[in-house]
Amino acid sequence: MPGVLACVYTTSAYQEGSSSAGGDQHIAIKRSTDGGATWGSEIDVEPSSSNTASWGMPYYDADNDKLYVFYTYNIDGLTSTDKVGGGTTVRVDVVGTLSYRTSDDKGLTWSARTDLSLPSSNIDSRNAYSGAKQFFWMQDVKAANGKVYLSINKAADAGLTDTEGFFAEIDIPPTTVNLLPSGGDGLRADDTFGSTTITEETSAIFHSDGLISAFARTDKGRLTEFWSTDGGATFTADWARLSDGTSYVPHPRASPFVCELPDGRFFLWTYNKYGTTFSGADRDPVWYRIGVRSGNRILWGVHHMLTFTATQNGIAYPSLVIDGTNVLIAASDKGTVSGLYGAKLLTFDLSDF
Repeated sequence: MPGVLACVYTTSAYQEGSSSAGGDQHIAIKRSTDGGATWGSEIDVEPSSSNTASWGMPYYDADNDKLYVFYTYNIDGLTSTDKVGGGTTVRVDVVGTLSYRTSDDKGLTWSARTDLSLPSSNIDSRNAYSGAKQFFWMQDVKAANGKVYLSINKAADAGLTDTEGFFAEIDIPPTTVNLLPSGGDGLRADDTFGSTTITEETSAIFHSDGLISAFARTDKGRLTEFWSTDGGATFTADWARLSDGTSYVPHPRASPFVCELPDGRFFLWTYNKYGTTFSGADRDPVWYRIGVRSGNRILWGVHHMLTFTATQNGIAYPSLVIDGTNVLIAASDKGTVSGLYGAKLLTFDLSDF
């Protein structure tokens, strides 16, 4: 924002997603007025005294100088959730409603919470609540054509063994939520490498000619690609390809991120591994690839190392801001030297890519 760099994050003194130990998981923000050299004190967006709030996604409406933060809010105050097939889990950060708050002073103070109605999908009817509650989380936000698009990952339960990808299309100011693709079913990878119930953490590019490109993680060790030529109503699925148009892009069950660079090339945050399970080691080091468009597809070049840590416990959930020639990438770091979760801000020049 003009004069202010803001980092929005989810924080807690307890295990991620858990309320069993008196969890206080909530959304907070820190602000910098010197380009990230120093940061102010933590400011609550959704206070820790509220129910569990997670997966905060910021959007700055420059025309009205208004900052939005969207998040998953455990509106019922659940301390555990039922699993499909029986049993429960204490994970409560992926259940609830899509909510948001706004700030008119670049993050210093915040409005009351507004809860939005997230449309039902077929996967909701498969959960232990027969769709009366929704399980979802977010990890990317993009703006295009005067609208905000949140990457919504829906799940049948908090065990995350049955997941699909969607995009929540929201007008600014928000009134209603339109879910893409339409028709009730979300994005799912094809069965080239065997059937899977895992497609999630989708990151999208909204091209100027109306094409939508989207990339998601699966449990098949490869990045999957989707594209839409009808505004997101329907998508075609295939596996992402390298520049030869044939070879696959290796990628584990870890969050990808894609965006368009100012010169028309495309940037991919990836991990260059064929991992098939939740593994912190698969998420470290981080690599990037540069892509070019070929028809309705994006083909990706060779991999280059972007960052790594000494602990090999994982770096994920990036967001990227370009300010002139400065490229700022924020990401979670689940392997800090102290053994705690943290965040890191990477700075580059556009010429580095």
